Amino acid sequence: MSINCPVCGAENSDTAITCRACGSPLTNINSVGYQLPSGTLLQQGKYRIEKTLGEGGFGITYKAIDLENFTDVAIKELCPDKFLRHGINIIWPPSITAKIKQEQIQKFKTEAEYLQQCIHPNIVRVINWFEAHNTAYLVMEFVRGKPLSKILQEKGKLPENIVKKYFIQIAEALQFVHANNFLHRDIKPDNIIINSLDKAILIDFGSAREFLAGLTHKMTSMLTPGYAPIEQYTNFGKPNPSTDLYAVCASIYHALTGKVPVASPGRLSSETLISPRQIEPSIPPQIEEIILTGMKMKIEERFQSAEELIDALKGKFVSQQLSQARHILKQGNLTEAVTAYQQCLLQEPDNSIAVVELAMLLVYIDDRQAIFAANRAIKINPNDGRGYGVLGLINCRQKNWLQAVQQLEKAVNLSPEESWIQANYAWSLAKLSRWKEALIVCDRSLKIDSSSAFALGLKSWILANQKQW
Repeated sequence: MSINCPVCGAENSDTAITCRACGSPLTNINSVGYQLPSGTLLQQGKYRIEKTLGEGGFGITYKAIDLENFTDVAIKELCPDKFLRHGINIIWPPSITAKIKQEQIQKFKTEAEYLQQCIHPNIVRVINWFEAHNTAYLVMEFVRGKPLSKILQEKGKLPENIVKKYFIQIAEALQFVHANNFLHRDIKPDNIIINSLDKAILIDFGSAREFLAGLTHKMTSMLTPGYAPIEQYTNFGKPNPSTDLYAVCASIYHALTGKVPVASPGRLSSETLISPRQIEPSIPPQIEEIILTGMKMKIEERFQSAEELIDALKGKFVSQQLSQARHILKQGNLTEAVTAYQQCLLQEPDNSIAVVELAMLLVYIDDRQAIFAANRAIKINPNDGRGYGVLGLINCRQKNWLQAVQQLEKAVNLSPEESWIQANYAWSLAKLSRWKEALIVCDRSLKIDSSSAFALGLKSWILANQKQW
């Protein structure tokens, strides 16, 4: 077996260290010495390399010291696949022409400039970039903390509340990134640092990596099996925000179960994705559905925006079944809508949003069923005031004014933004001759919805009873 010199092309034995023809080094990325040694100075002595932090699909990351400010930084060195090193200079493989090499370096620098503007508390901050030694470098803040992957190695899995906290922060970072038409493309526990303040920081953006990997046709260098959706393995299906959101949900899967999910290509054949609750039964059903929705094989069936995922993790998850029930309700088919909500709850018995919306719908059909649904909603989520609002409205209809005030007072405290609850509370207060309070609450209702016919009529009635005309 022989090795071709990347500089002159001459054949050499596989044990050769330098080229027999031109003397160029034949050290490759799998050999000792391909990383910059400790003490190496970069950018005219501004930065000093301390140690290697890690390697990714498109480069090596080092811990370094900014000698002007005496602060720790992280420096990423752009390294193409199968690169060689001569001294501290990068030697690009012959398969990459000088023109393509410069395009890649320019792409890296352009993305560095963009990331420098990407200021968010959960995104690693880019400080500087520069070109040197036949490649380019990205200088970032050094995040003191521990990769989520290492935490999972040590603990196996994490509690639900901790996982939700971390990944709401990551999704908020992605919301900012996606709004600027940028994707991460390699979200995984390795690329999430939990810092000293217990905040999740997203690192290692992968656009430059994807660009390089596309040229060498090594798709594995631009993705991580288990976290990457199927479209990252093929040229079909343009990546969009759901590409990143698949990886986020796969990372949540890992954090809650302690297991890396099956790689997406395997799911096209014989392998199936084991549901999280089969591995860890304590995972709530709604969290499992969030994970499985985000990891759908079809792009259009996943969360389409980071905002949707954030809402879901904050308890406002809208499943396909719930979405269908809402669609039927919008068409005015109340009876069919009730059936759709009930079918949704058969599959998602703990879906607090579905059950409270069912209770609000049943108010127009059957008081007894509405009371049952409202109490169920309160049991599932006692912090949603709409369940108490339904009970209060039914008490108003039944002229149980004292009970109505008690229920509606709870409702407005929990859900002050609901105009209909405020209006019904004002109604019950007025019926107990608490006119001044009723007028204040009625005005609150109209501030939320100035066109509410019920609140407008109620205010006129209150003013008339106070003889304020």
